Amino acid sequence: MRKVTVLIAAVCVLAAFATLVSGCKFLGLGTETKPQTMCPVMNKPIDKTQYIDYDGKRIYFCCPGCDYAFLKEPKMYEKNLQGVECEKCPKGAPMSKMQDMCPVTAMKADKQFHTDYAKRRIYFCTKACIDEFNKTPDKYMKKLQEKGQICEPAPEK
Repeated sequence: MRKVTVLIAAVCVLAAFATLVSGCKFLGLGTETKPQTMCPVMNKPIDKTQYIDYDGKRIYFCCPGCDYAFLKEPKMYEKNLQGVECEKCPKGAPMSKMQDMCPVTAMKADKQFHTDYAKRRIYFCTKACIDEFNKTPDKYMKKLQEKGQICEPAPEK
């Protein structure tokens, strides 16, 4: 009977220790983190102009297209950020998501209406919106960015 009691006590102590250690990791205690320097998609040095705001964090990438790849399959790439302390999103910044909004009207985009600009495929709600976009594309790209809309990479020609 005494052996069983000692064994149960040992198991309880180990369980408590495991809970404490995992709780410390969850809270960021006892684990060293470093600032993000590498792209979680391509494992290349980051470019601070290429980023998304995701899950309360600003995540940087090496090039256009990595943001889209990350949003398409975040679980695949989040593991590459373990041990990395990502910057917090600026207050009021929209969370990034794949483009579903027409940059001209802010209505739902339709994939049958699109154009390629700055190595990105941009979707619109109508053909007329493509014509309007082409007059001042940078203005509309800025609108997409302000709304957290990430455009997929344009196919290579």
